[in-house]
Amino acid sequence: MSGIGYYTRLAAALFVAAAMGAAIANPDVGRKAADRRALAKLEKLNAEERACAPGEAPLTAGFADLGDIKSATPLGALAAPGEAPPAPYLRLTTQRRGGAPVTALAPGKGEVVALERRTEIVGGRKRALWTVRFKPCDRISVFYDRLDAVDPALLRRAGGLQAFEEVAEGRLAVAVRLKVDAGAPVGFARAFDVGLADAAAPVAHHADPSHARTTPPAPSHEISAALERALAFDETRSRCAFDYLAADLMAPWMGKLGDGAGRRLKPGENACVADVLGPPVAARGVWFTDSSHNARARKVSAVALYEDLVDPERLVFSLHGRMPSLSAPGGVVSAAAGDGRLNAPFRSIKPGETYCYQDLRVGLEGPALAGVLVLRLEAAADGPGLLRMEARADVRECFDMPEPWGFTGGETSFYP
Repeated sequence: MSGIGYYTRLAAALFVAAAMGAAIANPDVGRKAADRRALAKLEKLNAEERACAPGEAPLTAGFADLGDIKSATPLGALAAPGEAPPAPYLRLTTQRRGGAPVTALAPGKGEVVALERRTEIVGGRKRALWTVRFKPCDRISVFYDRLDAVDPALLRRAGGLQAFEEVAEGRLAVAVRLKVDAGAPVGFARAFDVGLADAAAPVAHHADPSHARTTPPAPSHEISAALERALAFDETRSRCAFDYLAADLMAPWMGKLGDGAGRRLKPGENACVADVLGPPVAARGVWFTDSSHNARARKVSAVALYEDLVDPERLVFSLHGRMPSLSAPGGVVSAAAGDGRLNAPFRSIKPGETYCYQDLRVGLEGPALAGVLVLRLEAAADGPGLLRMEARADVRECFDMPEPWGFTGGETSFYP
């Protein structure tokens, strides 16, 4: 046996003995090392590969600094009886002094998977609006829509606007995999929309997504497979984002439920879908074409009249069923509130008078709808009254009609 070989084996034996002694003295060393290796491997996974931790909330931070938020308004309030509710999205309205934008924050640790920029006409002027799509883990997708800007550092990491693909006219997007920590800045806004989809949730069919303002149209240009995957959002599995917040965050954010003016709303079973249905107050409320509306009819036919939660000065006609004189995509028509007999708020409608609504829009922020809506509430001494409505395409504005305003024979009668 050579001296060199002897000493080499002796050194190896001493090293093994030392390692065994350390393991005996600190039995957690091996387990901790294995945990570190597993964590390092997990960190290398992208959000599409990383499973959501069982029993843990995927959203561990708020959507913005809670003190900057005036109200969290459900966008899914547009539904008449028997109609599927819109997707349970939220509009976050801010309250920073001077109307300055607030910082939108990553709601958890994960990855930004897509950035989008589109141009819309807002208030008569062109305006760039941004969308950030985020994944905390494989089955959860979150979007922030209608941001005024994205965080400059995030845009640089995405390669700048030159890296974006054209998705449709006026709409650009880029697929990315940008890791962010919970609470990291992702954009800036005076108000923005929040939506969440859970791939493990049961399918639930929602009404026309345009009711919720925030779902962009499908791509009209050919785009890369990576971008198509990053923009994918399963509307049928959309869920209330509040339900995915960590337990210590849920109550404070629920406390922000309110309309666009900040008036508080009572949280319901689904906080993201406000229940505006109920018996009529003047003309406001739900009206049925079937006087008994007791399920004898195969399909409920009704209209719900109320003020928009985000903008209480916007009057909403949510139609479900028969009104032959009016054809509106999605069954929703809206108009800015006025006074007197012109675009009168529904609560102010008086029996026996005829009212007219003009400057109608499809949905809430959709294209203009030609014509006017004529409405009359009739009281009945021996029973419930009637609400009569007719859409008239033969006139552009209410004052184009001769006095007294009236119907042409195509009106629909609704019962409370």
